[in-house]
Amino acid sequence: MKKIIHTIILLFISGIFNSIDAQNIETASLQSNATEQQNVKSVILPTGYYELSFGPAIPIGSFANESGKSYGEYATLGNNFNLSVAVPINHSNFGIAFIYSSYNNFFDMNTYLNNMQMSDPSKNYTGINSDEYDESFIMFGMFATYPVERLSFDFRLLGGVAFCHLPEVDYGANPINENYYTYQWDTYSNRSTSFVFDIGGNIRYKIRRMSVMLGIDFISTNPSINTTEQYTDPNGNNAYTHVGGNISISNIGINLGIGYRIR
Repeated sequence: MKKIIHTIILLFISGIFNSIDAQNIETASLQSNATEQQNVKSVILPTGYYELSFGPAIPIGSFANESGKSYGEYATLGNNFNLSVAVPINHSNFGIAFIYSSYNNFFDMNTYLNNMQMSDPSKNYTGINSDEYDESFIMFGMFATYPVERLSFDFRLLGGVAFCHLPEVDYGANPINENYYTYQWDTYSNRSTSFVFDIGGNIRYKIRRMSVMLGIDFISTNPSINTTEQYTDPNGNNAYTHVGGNISISNIGINLGIGYRIR
């Protein structure tokens, strides 16, 4: 009888320990799952960023036109620089963005003068001075992001103010048999402000708090031209002509940069 009682007691105690072990294993498993879910959540949670980026500025449309004699075209491949910040609202996929961008494109004086030469083969045309298109943009707008593990796909629609420096274009010409400038045309540089908009996006690859970013932007503005062309004839007399109108400045910016994540 005692053996039976001892056996029952041992089985009871063994059952208690087995139950405790099972609870401990279940608790550890739940904690592990919670930790994993928390880690996954921290990876895929929508985030914003601070960004510093550089890249080429590719002129498009009439801005890149290289035919005729129109001031405000003949833009060549340039470069761009960006400082930006994007912040999600309430940890959602949508938020607000701010960007400061600086773009520049040189004026293609050689092609411009070649076209002048073809239209007037009786003279030799030579460039004297040419400047560059230089634009600074300050923009605010909407931001959206879609995280996929370590990647985030970002989109933005921005608007703001463009501060544009339009280039000086100064060239001369002389008859075929002369070696000095008999004629000279100098269109002065000028500055203008206008509205600008930007449609763009990024791909971010997160490395802890930092990110490697690759972006593309379509940016466009339409500043007014308000300058003067000075013409000097063979007798040294000057004539002045007002140059007005608008110029469509459009670039595709491709950017490679480094970002710092905002939770």
